[in-house]
Amino acid sequence: PVGGLMSVNEIIANQIISKLEKNIIPWKPTWKLKVPMNYVSKRPYSGINMLLLSTEDYPYPYYLTFKQIQDLKAKIKKGEEGHLVTWLFNPNTKEEENEEEEKKHKTSFLRYYRVWNISQTTLEMNQETVKTETYNTLPCEEIVSHYPNPPAILHEQYLPCYNRSRDMIKIPDMSDFEYPEAYYATLFHELIHSTGHQNRLKRKSLLESQHFSSEEYSLEELVAEIGAYMLCAKTGIQNLTQNNSLAYIKGWLEALKNNTRMIFTAAHLAQEAECYISKGEAI
Repeated sequence: PVGGLMSVNEIIANQIISKLEKNIIPWKPTWKLKVPMNYVSKRPYSGINMLLLSTEDYPYPYYLTFKQIQDLKAKIKKGEEGHLVTWLFNPNTKEEENEEEEKKHKTSFLRYYRVWNISQTTLEMNQETVKTETYNTLPCEEIVSHYPNPPAILHEQYLPCYNRSRDMIKIPDMSDFEYPEAYYATLFHELIHSTGHQNRLKRKSLLESQHFSSEEYSLEELVAEIGAYMLCAKTGIQNLTQNNSLAYIKGWLEALKNNTRMIFTAAHLAQEAECYISKGEAI
C-alpha cells in the first residue's frame, strides 16, 4: 500500500481475519445457507462476495446498494452499517452501469462498494413472495449427478479423502454420519478437490500440492472448504465438514495473515470448481 493506505485485498482479507479472530469461520456458518442476491436484479453474488455476505445471519438473503435503496424511496435504519462487496474492473471492456461511482475505490483493478441487507432498510418483504421462494436450492443428489466426468466414489469405512492418482473419493456410508447434511457437506468437499484433476480443471494447487505445510496445500484446502460451502448454499444445507476447533481457526489465521491474496484466489478457484460440478454459470 502507498501512503499508509490499505489495498482492497487487505481490506477484505482483514474482514475475514477479523471474523476468524472472533472464532467465526466464514465458510462454516452455523445456520442453513441462502444464496445472497441483489434485491433489485435477483442476481446472486458469487466468489468472494458470496463468502462475505453469507456470514451475515439475516432472515432474507437480499442486498441493495445505497442508490437502489434511494430509488425505492426507502431509507437505511439508524445505526446500520453496510457490507463490502468487490468487483473486478477490466479497462479493456465497456464498463457496466455505475453504482455509486463516487464511492467506489480501486487498487489496480479491484474495487469495492457497500450494500445493505433488506432487513437493514425500511423496505418490507412481501410475505407471500417469501413463502414461495426456493432461494435456488437443489437436492444434494442432483448436484452430485450433474457432475460431468465424475471421479469414482467408493463407500467404505475410511477417513473421507480424494485420491488424485486413482481419481477416487473414499467416504463412509451416509448412515455412518450423524446427519445426512454432514455426509453431503463432506462429499462436496472431496468433490471440489477432484475438480482440480488433470482431466478436469488442472488446478495447480491440487496437482502441485506436495506436503501438508506447503502454501499450495493450504490454498487447495481453502478451495475445497469454500467450494463445499458454495455447494451447501446451493442445496440450502449447513456446511458440516470437519470441526471448528481453535487449532483449525489458528491455522487459517496464520495462512491468511501470511498471504492476504489467498482468500481471493481460493474464492475464485472454488467458484470455478462449483460451476464445473453443478454446470452453473459464474456471476
